[in-house]
Amino acid sequence: MFNLCCQIEWYKRDSIANQLKRQGHIDRDILVGIGPDNVADEFLNKGSETVTENIKCAIGKNYRRIRVYTPCNGLSDLTREIVARGVASLAGESYGDQLRSEGECSLPNGILVEFSNVAQKVVRRISRKSPSQTVLVLGTKGVNDIYRKQVNGTGLSVFPLNKNDFKLIDDAIVASIGKSADHLNSIKSDLMERIVSRFRATHPLGPVLEACTDFSFGLGENTLRIFAEEMVNDVYGS
Repeated sequence: MFNLCCQIEWYKRDSIANQLKRQGHIDRDILVGIGPDNVADEFLNKGSETVTENIKCAIGKNYRRIRVYTPCNGLSDLTREIVARGVASLAGESYGDQLRSEGECSLPNGILVEFSNVAQKVVRRISRKSPSQTVLVLGTKGVNDIYRKQVNGTGLSVFPLNKNDFKLIDDAIVASIGKSADHLNSIKSDLMERIVSRFRATHPLGPVLEACTDFSFGLGENTLRIFAEEMVNDVYGS
C-alpha cells in the first residue's frame, strides 16, 4: 500500500494567509525552505497529524513494515522530527526518540517504522558509484549542511559555497516557482558561470546535484529522481 500525501499548501496555510494579509504577496520566507519559527511550528504540527493518521491507517490494514519518505532535501531534519512526533503519539516518547536517533523503531506490536530522506538516498547512490569524490550541492545553505552531515564517513565531501552563492541559489528557487522563461534562462547562466564552472575547475569529474525539488536546470543530477529510483529499489530490490 502506498499513501501519497501532497499537502504543503495546507501545512503552511495559516502562515500564507497571514503573510498575504500583512503585505499582499508571498515572499521567500514562505517559498524557500520552511521560513521563520512560526512557519516551522505550523509545519511540525500539521505534518505530525498527517503522519500519525497514515501510520494508523497502515496498522489498521495489518501492514508490518511502514516506510515514511519525504521528497524534499531541505525538510529532511524537520520531517524526521514530524515522523518521530507521530510515532510518539501512537507508541510513546521512547519510540519517537529511537526514530529520531536511528531513523527507525520497532513498535510493541512488532511493526517496524522507518524514515528516509533525500540526502540519505542520494549519498548512498553516489557512494556506490563514485566513492571519494567531492560533490557540488546546488541547494540552500541548510541543504548543504544536511549533505555535509550525511557524507560523514563515506569518503565523499561537499564543495564549499559562499554567501553570494547561496543568495543566487535562493533566487533560482524563487525564479523556478515564478516560471518566467527569461528569468530562468538568466539564472541558469549565472549558476553555470558563478558556481558550476568554479567547481569544475578543480573537480572536473565531481557530481553536481540539483538539490532542490523546485528547480531542474539540467546542470547536474536531479536529486528527486535519484530519490525516487532508490525508493523503488528499497521496496522491490535492485
